[in-house]
Formats: sequence, structure tokens, C-alpha cells
Amino acid sequence: MALDSTSALPDVAPFGAAESLGRGKGEGAAEMRFAPACMLFATIVLRPGTVGVPASSAQDGLARALDSILSRSIRSDLGFVASDELEGRDSPSRGLRVAALFLAARLERLGFTPAGMEGFLQPYEVSEEWPGADSRAEFCFEGEPWTTLAFGEDYSFSEDDFQSFDHAGELIAVGDLTEIPAVDLAGRWALATADGSRGRSRGNELRERRALGLVLAQGEREYGVGSPPYAGRGLHVIRESPALPIVLLTRSGTEKILPGGTPSPGELLGMRFHERRAPRPSGRLDNVAGLWPGRHPERACEVLLVSVHYDHLGRKGDTVFPGANDNGSGTCALLAVAEALAILGPLERSVLLLWVSGEEQGLRGSLAWTMAPRLPEGMHVVAAINVDGIGRGAMDELRATPSPAHPAYGPLAIAAGEAASREGFEKLASADASWTRSDHWNYHERLGVPVVAFLEAAVSPDYHTPEDTPDKVDCDRVRRVARTVVRLLHALQSARLGS
Repeated sequence: MALDSTSALPDVAPFGAAESLGRGKGEGAAEMRFAPACMLFATIVLRPGTVGVPASSAQDGLARALDSILSRSIRSDLGFVASDELEGRDSPSRGLRVAALFLAARLERLGFTPAGMEGFLQPYEVSEEWPGADSRAEFCFEGEPWTTLAFGEDYSFSEDDFQSFDHAGELIAVGDLTEIPAVDLAGRWALATADGSRGRSRGNELRERRALGLVLAQGEREYGVGSPPYAGRGLHVIRESPALPIVLLTRSGTEKILPGGTPSPGELLGMRFHERRAPRPSGRLDNVAGLWPGRHPERACEVLLVSVHYDHLGRKGDTVFPGANDNGSGTCALLAVAEALAILGPLERSVLLLWVSGEEQGLRGSLAWTMAPRLPEGMHVVAAINVDGIGRGAMDELRATPSPAHPAYGPLAIAAGEAASREGFEKLASADASWTRSDHWNYHERLGVPVVAFLEAAVSPDYHTPEDTPDKVDCDRVRRVARTVVRLLHALQSARLGS
């Protein structure tokens, strides 16, 4: 259920003054480890005196948390994050690794629960090859030699489908995936005429029926390199958890495999299909994740994700690209949010603070996280907030997406505007032009949850230049954005979730 047709946070209401939204009621940091069930989380973090706290006390707690966010603290953190010693935090690089350890140490000091595979770190492997020198796709009709398909010209595959396998088997038609025919799929490739989203939605059923993979012939749109955004460029995330391989045929690939037209559902095509994907790891990157468990027996299972990217462009020769605004500002704003949560105490819903790497290489860190979300059993993300480059701009203006003109606009974005107005951002300008250019895109598209992003939309003249230095970042502005995020998290705690 959704804010739009695919989101998971419907009908958050009411969205009026902040006092009428959720009131956080607890103080003090939660200290615990992952539990096997969401109810156990709520039970452990629940502290005496946190239930039924008067509204005035809750507001006092919020005020203290907001007051803890200081410009000088942000300036101090930014001086380190965007220093020459971190060499621009390229993905991957020694400077990026040092930044990750710095962030993890802060989360540990504040009492957050580690939410990575190595404490607060979530490593993932990347490759600079696409699709990989040893990768290939081919087919053959009975009694004939193999015909090789050209990657990008005849076929492609999705950016979240970069995994190692080597499968060969018969090709059997399964129609348009509206309903999968009752045929034996075990050890066979299923061929369908449908778009990629329908293929994804049927992936689990095809896996359960032991299909080797899915070949999507040219159906409702042309496939090829470039969909989704950034495919075929920069670093590529290697999937660790197995998934049903999906091959996307272009028009030319479809004509080669189906010269006689579309077959009937359940028909064996009299050919074999073989695909091998063999990515070669070229490095490791880390996301940094800290969980702030909620206290409500039911709503603690619902996670509000707050994300920033902490990487930048690194260095070119002797020139460092410090990335103070992009995205040292968001990185340090989220540290300030962590400090505020430590003072505010457990909220009703859980909060996950996530610093992702590889954003400048094509949203790689957020892609890796959405491919294998690391959350305790029973927990799931219900909404995501993204902060990227918020240290420059007019005093009263903040850019955000989705705007009222965007199809994904809804209660979450409305609440974000109200929280921003309380911090003096009277103009919540549109950043819809950057809808696919920062990590919120992956959370919306791949997790199916509503998102809101506070962005500068690349308006700074120092964007992606060596001149993006700490002295040009308005740390008081960053402070106000951090306060906006805390207000928004606080407002969402007791918002009604339902259809």
C-alpha cells in the first residue's frame, strides 16, 4: 500500500502542525543487540516511564534534542570529513575507509545498534567490468551451432542483477507472465514477452518452480544498456545473495531467437539457451549503518530510513576534490541527527541511519543496500529520507523532491515541508530534476517506499570542483536541515499507517 501505487506508507495523517503529529516519549539511548523478533526489540528498549509521558515532557525532550545540534560541532566534523587527508573520499580509497571508521566510531559512542555485517560496516564487492570479460549469452537450435548474442546490442541485464552463474538449458515459452502456464520449468529457461517490472514480480514463483532464469523478449519497451540509470558506467555491485537471472532482449535479440514470431505459452522452442555471468571483483566498499530501535510493541518493526552518501570524487593527480558540500554537509548533518537521537531517546518507530558509498559512481551503495537490506527479523523500511548537498543556498530556501508536481508527492513530502518551515525554510523549491540522481531513487524504486530528499540540485558553482571546500559551507544552514530531519522523524512516530 502506498502514497502512490507502489509505496508502503499510505495515509499518514493528520499532517497539520507538528504538535498534532507523533510525539516521541522516551529519553536516553537504547543499548542492545539484534534480536530475532521485532517484539523483542520493543520489549528490550522499553524503559520505565516511557509510556504515557505527558505531551509537555515529550516536547521538552524534542527541544533538548534540537538544541544539541550545533553549528560549531558540524563545522568541526566537516573539517575532518572534507580534509585533504581524506583525499576526496573516492570509491574505493583509503580516505573513504578512514571516513567509514570515523562514522562507525561515532555511532558506537552514541549507543546505536550495529546494523552491518561487520559491526556498523556493511561491505560489498564491486567490479569495474561490465558485464565481465568471461560473460556471454548464446543460443542454438537443435542440431545447429551456437549463435552468440552481443551485449548491449542484442541483450542486457539489470544493474541489480550482476551475479556469478553459468546456466544452460531448454527454452520454454511462458506467455506474458499474467499467468504462468502449468508446465515443467525445472532446469529450463523461461521465455516471456513482458516488461521488466512484471518479470521481477514473477521471479520468486519461477525460482520456486526451479527455472534457470527468465528471458524477456521484446515486449512493451526496448531493452539495452542504460536502463536503469547509470547502467554500464563506473563501478558495478556484485550481488551476493542469489537471484533469478533475467535476460533483457532488445529488438534485434528477439528477432534472432524468435524468427517465427511469438510462441504459445507452454511451447518448447526446440532450442537451448546459455548465459554465463562472471564478474571479477575489483574492490570493496562499505556502507555504514546504525539502528536506533523503536519502543512501541508494534510500530518498532517499522523503520524510518535516513540516508546520505559520504563519498566524493577523490583526487586527480595532486588535486583533491574535497566534497565539502557534496556531500560532507549531509554526512555531518546525519552525525548531528545521531547526536540528537541519543538525547531524545527511543521513538515509537525504529530509525536506521545509513551512510552509503559509491553514490558518485552511480548510486552503488544504496543499490547494494536495497539488494540485501540488513535489518533484524520482522523489521521493514516504511519510508526514506535522503540528504545530499545542503550547505549552500538562500537562507529561506531548501530544495526537495518529490514536489507537489511530482507523481510521488504525498503525506511524507507534505510533512517534510511542514518540518522545514519550522526551521525557516519558507520556500521548499522543487528538486524534481534530480529525482533519479541521488540515493532516494533506489529506495523508492527498489523498496517500493515513499521517499523525500533534501537536495541542492547541483546549483552551486563549485559543484564537483576542487573549490567545494569547508569554508564555503554554511554550517548554520546544515544545522537547520539536521533539525528539520529530527522534527520530521519525531512527527512521523505516531502518524497513522493504514490503507
